[in-house]
Amino acid sequence: MQDKDYPFVTYRTRRFCKPLLWYCIAFFVFLAQTRQIAIGQPAVQPDGQSIMQSEKTDLSISRFIAPKESSPPVKEEVVREWIRMLSDSSYSKRELASYLLSENQAVSVPIALEELRTQSGESLDRLLSFLGKVVADPISPMSSQAFEELKQLSKRTDGSRSAQISKAFKSIRMEYGLKTWERIRTLCPNSRSEFISRSSRKTVPNPLDISPKFQGTAKDLVGLDQVDWIEFARLEGPKIDREILKATLKLPQLKHLQIVNASLTADDLKLLKDGPDLDTLELTYIPVDDEFVSIVQQLPIWGSLWIFGSKLSSAGADELARTLNDVKVDVLRGAYLGVISQGNALVVHEVEPNSAADIHGIRPRDRIVSVNNIRLESFDHLRRELGKFTPGEEVTIEVDRLVQSFAPLDDVPGRELKDLESLLPKRQTLKIKVVLGKRLG
Repeated sequence: MQDKDYPFVTYRTRRFCKPLLWYCIAFFVFLAQTRQIAIGQPAVQPDGQSIMQSEKTDLSISRFIAPKESSPPVKEEVVREWIRMLSDSSYSKRELASYLLSENQAVSVPIALEELRTQSGESLDRLLSFLGKVVADPISPMSSQAFEELKQLSKRTDGSRSAQISKAFKSIRMEYGLKTWERIRTLCPNSRSEFISRSSRKTVPNPLDISPKFQGTAKDLVGLDQVDWIEFARLEGPKIDREILKATLKLPQLKHLQIVNASLTADDLKLLKDGPDLDTLELTYIPVDDEFVSIVQQLPIWGSLWIFGSKLSSAGADELARTLNDVKVDVLRGAYLGVISQGNALVVHEVEPNSAADIHGIRPRDRIVSVNNIRLESFDHLRRELGKFTPGEEVTIEVDRLVQSFAPLDDVPGRELKDLESLLPKRQTLKIKVVLGKRLG
């Protein structure tokens, strides 16, 4: 049956579409009002009143996010069921259990650590895998607790379970150490690999170089006890305090420690007693006095001790050298020339830029003969003589310098080939007055 007004529309079609049209209009009106509320505009009701009660408009993103309802605490038996699910044959169940344990670490980690004492085989492997992820998570509040507990369990030797935990802990410890080292290196911009040790240049792989540009604090050095590939550390500048020294001494393989221009006291240096055995300890411009003599006798130093620019008296230095007869001791007052040698030779290999030697004209390949008319036998002898002076004092340094003649043969009429010996370099002796400076690096 067709409609008389619209012949092409049947009566049944019109009867169905008319209510649908009104539904669509009502829906769009409702949607428009909802959108006005969402963007902070008051929607007007038919009686003219505003739907929004608050006069202030809230445009924050929190309007569009449903508040997270606080869930009740997870029960212990539920967590233990999740742990059992880690061993399920279904991959999806294992992944679900791992996710649920990770989302509830405050409850799950202590129970998982307790379960380590009873699990074995594949179940233990998967539980250790979960705990390894917790340890590796830098923002997990349970990371430290999990790591310390695993470390203690790995030290036990009472069966295959302990051996399995110990093996897993080695890889967890390595990953933890690498992440710690990566984090610390980002806080040490322009970290160096070459350092001046005594008066020689030393190339060091993977040094811990905490300079005045260090962007962290002692708290950022947490985890150094798991970084077991660092043997050299240099602590420099006013930022170096007792806590940074304490954190550095946790390096298990530390062999060579330099402390430069730090405001540490003799009491602070007592921390060295609890540190690792050192082959070399260098203290440069550290304000320690004769009180340090009794302390250093208790320190685990087996190679050499270098104290440069301290407040130790001559009597204190003599007592130190006498009591530490199995350690090579150098106590110098702090004056610095700025020349670098190769081995123990007196020939200058390199002159440090802006040093006293550079300013007063000492050059590479010069051979240092004497200081204040005291003839030298070796570079160590030079170091000891300079160690008697403080920065700012003037000394006379005698050097032998090679002087090359560049006059061509054609400039001298009648010169024969036998006269070529006159063109060979000659040594010239110079006496240079030098105001000694302070060590720069």
